[in-house]
Amino acid sequence: MTLPRLLWIPHTPWAHCQAQRPAFLIDRLSRNFEIHVVTWPARPLRSNSWRYHLDHANFWRALTTASETPGNPYIHQVALPPPILQKLWPGYPPDWMLAYAQSRFQPAIKEIAARFRFQAGVVASSHHFTGYPPHLPGIPLIFDYLDASPARIERTYVNRSHRIVAVSNHLSDQVRERYGRPSVVIPNGLDLTRIQSGDAGRARQRWGLEERRIVSLIGLTCSPRLYFLDALALLCSEFPDLIFVAAGHGRLETALRARCARLGIPAVFTGWLSPQDAADLFQASSVGLYPGDDTPYFDGAFPLKVLEYTGAGVPVVANQVAELERVAFPNVMLRPARANSFAGGIREALLHPPTAFPDLTSYDWDRIGAAFGHQVEALMAEAT
Repeated sequence: MTLPRLLWIPHTPWAHCQAQRPAFLIDRLSRNFEIHVVTWPARPLRSNSWRYHLDHANFWRALTTASETPGNPYIHQVALPPPILQKLWPGYPPDWMLAYAQSRFQPAIKEIAARFRFQAGVVASSHHFTGYPPHLPGIPLIFDYLDASPARIERTYVNRSHRIVAVSNHLSDQVRERYGRPSVVIPNGLDLTRIQSGDAGRARQRWGLEERRIVSLIGLTCSPRLYFLDALALLCSEFPDLIFVAAGHGRLETALRARCARLGIPAVFTGWLSPQDAADLFQASSVGLYPGDDTPYFDGAFPLKVLEYTGAGVPVVANQVAELERVAFPNVMLRPARANSFAGGIREALLHPPTAFPDLTSYDWDRIGAAFGHQVEALMAEAT
């Protein structure tokens, strides 16, 4: 049987998607669709970001190497410049900075679309890497709205799309209020079986965490103010067995290490973790953190890590994320994004951990994938 063909442009290079929403969705949808993922060069997850991007050989290779890996999904890597200027720019990069990348990105996608004649496409906002995707006549698009974007970026993706899927109620409401467009809320999910199969003892033994109260940040998404480390410093004398464990790589890793050293916070940095190693660490955690800022960007988030901590039966201390307040998981303690407030939340979670946890059955990735697949099928039916 010939499967309908679906173009997919994720929000980040495919190499960085493996523990993120696009990979989980595509894994489920590839049973019913032939999926073609467009990606671009990216540093290896275990490498230093600046060292990789400033290597002339890597820069030249990124600009000159395109490739195609057949299968389901097909992976189409287009040649684009590494995002060095974007890293240097304070805040979100302006359109002019992305003009050259876009001038290469758009023709490459048009060529792929001409060869494979897609019945539909899914796009997320990769603008900060690639510029905008091209207009593709005859290919209806779903905008998978994952993270709040600057107004001009949001408006462009919304206006170019035929259907909108939002990861949170907050973003869905925003689309309706700003543009009068309906959207369907399809949240992030989790593999509950994998999370619950984690072995806390194995994680403790691997990283020397026996007899420790572990406050963890699994995936280095956090406020650049690092106020949560100031919060931990306030608690170290009260909880002498406390240790901070950070898992993953990211642009803030160096700053995290330096702040922990300056404040005298016992800390372990694990680097990149396999999915099973991450499950072990989720299970070993005494408290999980989602320490963003109290800003519109974080208000629209529905973080994977909060679901995974919850699935592992771990209390979470998070900043005042509007979507998390709306979902109201009983194990998630929301506090203002300040050191004293966060210290109070962590203290409460350590001394009086919650005993009630939500039923996460509806967040299983199979169910989430099926819901997304229904949106794709409906879009294709409308186009015929």
